[in-house]
Amino acid sequence: MNRSDSPSAPVSAADQAMDGAILAPLPAWRLYGVPLTVLILGGAATMWSYHGVQSESEAMASLLPSIVLYGGMMLSILMAGLLWSAGARRSAAIAIARQVTKSLRESEHRLQAILDNTSNVVYMKDIHGRYVLVNRRFEQLFKKTRREAIGKTDQELFSLTNAAAYQENDHRVLETGQPVEVEEPVQHEDGMHTYISNKFALFDEQGRPHAVGGISTDITGQKNAERALRDSEARYYSLVESLPLRTWVKDMEGRFTFANQGLCQSFGKT
Repeated sequence: MNRSDSPSAPVSAADQAMDGAILAPLPAWRLYGVPLTVLILGGAATMWSYHGVQSESEAMASLLPSIVLYGGMMLSILMAGLLWSAGARRSAAIAIARQVTKSLRESEHRLQAILDNTSNVVYMKDIHGRYVLVNRRFEQLFKKTRREAIGKTDQELFSLTNAAAYQENDHRVLETGQPVEVEEPVQHEDGMHTYISNKFALFDEQGRPHAVGGISTDITGQKNAERALRDSEARYYSLVESLPLRTWVKDMEGRFTFANQGLCQSFGKT
């Protein structure tokens, strides 16, 4: 899917030219001119043979000229019909192929539009680790256009340390065929971010994995909030433990859920 880096025009000029060359309808001269030419030339050759045979021998004049005439005309008509039929069949096949290609292009455009309008990073790699699909969010975050990313590996786009981690997870998916959910570090302009990546294998008709799909979500804000909460709790417990007071917490059934060092020492407990 090597497409233009513009999301609004995912079909490249090369793709359009190739489709036009393969699926172009037969020109009129090939569809009608060639069979007609065969018919005319065949008829002319038959008439020439007919007159030639007729003038050669009086003994054959009663039978052979008729055989040459009618046989040649039938052969010419048959050849012309076969050529016209082949051209008509190809034209019908081309019309069907053009419709199928158009439908595939439209489906591809719709899928790319959906992927380009999600806030998650969506991508697909082949079994050799080369990117075959990326969405707009990928382009925005990593400052790489679709054209620049397609065909490249993680080592060519990211730091070697991070790339090795990404490929290790990809290989695990390809080897087991099972989806995985892992945290992966990604370097941004403002520092290191953490992504939760859902990776899964795509299989061919024989059931063999031929690609790895991935959807990655930035959870850096969530991780920072969790870290801030843990730090706050640590500071709170440190402060309570250092107070020269007895401090405790009980649940609704009267069981201790927390007791500071002062209370423990007063009861000789730990």
